[in-house]
Amino acid sequence: MTLAAHFGALATFFAQEDFLYLHRALHGDPTPFWSARFLSLSLWFRAIALPFGPSALAFHAASLILIAGIGAIVSVVMARSVKEPLAVAAGVLVVTSAILFVPARWAAANSDLLTALLLGGALLANAPGASSWRRNAAPLLFVLALWSKEIAVGAAPVLAWLELRSERPSRVRAGFYIVAAAAFALLAPWRMASYTTDWSAMPVNLARYVAAIVLGPAAAATFSEMQWAQQPWVAIVGGLLILAWIVVLIRRRNPHAWFAAGWFACLLAPVLPLTQQLYFYYAACAMPGLWCSLILLAAPRPDARVPRWLVPALAVVCAAQIAGVHMRERARMETAPLPVDFVLRRAAIARNAITDILPHVSELRPSMTFVTQQPVPSASGGNLTTEATGYKADPYWDWSVKVALYDGLAVKLFAPHVREVLFARYVGPEDSARTIVQCAIDGHARVTSYEGYANAPPYDSRDPVGSRKERAGRFIELRMFPEAARELQEAARLTPDDPTILINLGTLAAAFGDTVAAREAFERALRISPGDLDVRFNLGLIHWRAGARAEARRVWQPVLDAAPQSDLAKQIRAALAGQAR
Repeated sequence: MTLAAHFGALATFFAQEDFLYLHRALHGDPTPFWSARFLSLSLWFRAIALPFGPSALAFHAASLILIAGIGAIVSVVMARSVKEPLAVAAGVLVVTSAILFVPARWAAANSDLLTALLLGGALLANAPGASSWRRNAAPLLFVLALWSKEIAVGAAPVLAWLELRSERPSRVRAGFYIVAAAAFALLAPWRMASYTTDWSAMPVNLARYVAAIVLGPAAAATFSEMQWAQQPWVAIVGGLLILAWIVVLIRRRNPHAWFAAGWFACLLAPVLPLTQQLYFYYAACAMPGLWCSLILLAAPRPDARVPRWLVPALAVVCAAQIAGVHMRERARMETAPLPVDFVLRRAAIARNAITDILPHVSELRPSMTFVTQQPVPSASGGNLTTEATGYKADPYWDWSVKVALYDGLAVKLFAPHVREVLFARYVGPEDSARTIVQCAIDGHARVTSYEGYANAPPYDSRDPVGSRKERAGRFIELRMFPEAARELQEAARLTPDDPTILINLGTLAAAFGDTVAAREAFERALRISPGDLDVRFNLGLIHWRAGARAEARRVWQPVLDAAPQSDLAKQIRAALAGQAR
């Protein structure tokens, strides 16, 4: 069932921090053993990368093995309280959960899976009738879980309570869980310290996580699972589910169901105060507790018959989860040929870029510059200074490529002689000694030299103005803004009364941050064509962003007077009202 739900993970490439931990594992890892997540992000990566190299298949196969192991432990633990078919169903519910989508496909998220497996082992070692050596192994497994991810601290009170309720309780072992968790929280680097927290957000976040686990497939095609969870109806539905859960817990008085609910609440508690990071996979360790508690409440005593409706209902839930996982796998963005899911999206970008770069490894210089192909709009949002690409402007375009390649570390992993990878907004003369990589929004890359990259039409002396404008257009497409600016300046010198050239020159200067040159170009264009509303809008916008608000209002007023219902006027009024960025 693990493969049925997550076989798509085997075809996924590495993403984001994966390249950092792979690079450390293959080129000497300086991480000290007392570091947080040392087991999952250092030893685990070394154990797989050293024999298999940077093989995404090996890492994701190992993640699926962890998931299968978690499901097996859940089934074994549940077999003590329910009939075998329901115990197996509990394991299947866990391994097919949409909550595990990201950990199955992101090697750096193995920490959640490894922690869940180790905590499950500690729980199994504390099972009734366990031998003395098994019970002594439970604290060790708990420490290893802490060493994998700090969320394991939530299991300390549950394991301590379980120890004290055992046939041969040991206060030493029970106290060890609490002391170890407290020591880890105080001494180890706490990764969540940099996150925004609010203790009052815990009840709402608890409701959101419950809804995410039960209704996870409903978020399959959404752009952001965090945004999905922030919708008011999600918290309301989650709250109603919790209320119904508590009512049934009180009525059934099933101690095993209460224990599973306690496991869920305690393992989720460390992430509930987070106000910004509500990732579904944070519930990976806690999620088995919820499903087990629900099955224990729905199932009769172990010696009674299973209700006829229960097994089909569990089958429907499992099928819905698997369908949700595959829907999320296939969901694609409307504006680009990329997956909606952020891990799959960045993995796809990285795979495309590395696949296109690898054949040119021997040609790569020690320093490289990545430049993307996003169009450069004019300040008014009207005329485009490049040809249309067929995509809507994406404010995260450049950033997504950079994050997907982890600031270029992905390139250094496969081409160790590369020492510097830069991500530039445009290409300038200083890049002449570097390899230029022209990268599309989906990561596909064209590797060339500076000379090969600057493939502009030759200058035609028979049509100097037209030739300069054509060359400038080509340079802008290549994001070689300084060269484009020089061509437009020459064209403006030859035809000083052409406001169109000055508008493009000002827009271009603004695109690469030269607001002084942009203002001068727009002012010249305004003197030539004082009635041009686009020029007035652009010049006013330059003044507005520079803080010269009175001057911006003076320049903008004729636009408001001449075309009060135009898009330009609407943008001006929005700026004046403090609504524009």
